[in-house]
Amino acid sequence: MPGPDRRPKPGAGPARNAHPLAGKPAKAAVPAPTPSPTEPAKPDDAITLGQFLKVAEIAESGGQAKALVRAGGILVNGAEELRPGRRLVPGDVVTVNGEAYEITANG
Repeated sequence: MPGPDRRPKPGAGPARNAHPLAGKPAKAAVPAPTPSPTEPAKPDDAITLGQFLKVAEIAESGGQAKALVRAGGILVNGAEELRPGRRLVPGDVVTVNGEAYEITANG
């Protein structure tokens, strides 16, 4: 005796394993927002504080850079910074152990 019929019945809806977007039209692409005149564009030569600490050979690894930043005592433009992902742009000044480093553009 054959097993139960597992084919979907007409009008019973999508198959259980069908992808939820299967058969739906694709949405139109949304253009990236343009920065407003009051908001400066993010420069291509921005770097994170953690990356800077590695490049400047203050930290040997990303993990060490993260720990140094989160321990406190690193200043960005005179204010303590505890976020290793803080974006640095040309003109920012990073102070570590009393020594100041100015961020400059590549090239």
